[in-house]
Amino acid sequence: MPEGISGCVKLEVLYLSVNQLTKLPEEILGLVNLKDLHLSDNQLTNLPEGISVLGNLEGLLLAYNQLTKLPEGLSDLINLTVLDLRNNQFDEKQIQQIKEKFSHVKTLKI
Repeated sequence: MPEGISGCVKLEVLYLSVNQLTKLPEEILGLVNLKDLHLSDNQLTNLPEGISVLGNLEGLLLAYNQLTKLPEGLSDLINLTVLDLRNNQFDEKQIQQIKEKFSHVKTLKI
């Protein structure tokens, strides 16, 4: 993660796919104008509860990680129209809960 990224407050799109990230860098939570966050093809096992501060997010791509759960605040992202969760570690019960919680999301991939 480049130093000073948190100072890029006008940043709207961030591609961090295919970086072998094991956790979401805290600096990202300061990028409140982000509209698209690409985190696919990493090694993420969870997301911070604080991700809900990214209220402008429209697209969140998390496919091909190791996620086993999602933070409660994620469903507070009312502008979210695309959520890609394919190929993670969710069981059938969690998948059903995700479908219910994110029924407002236009494109939901699990």
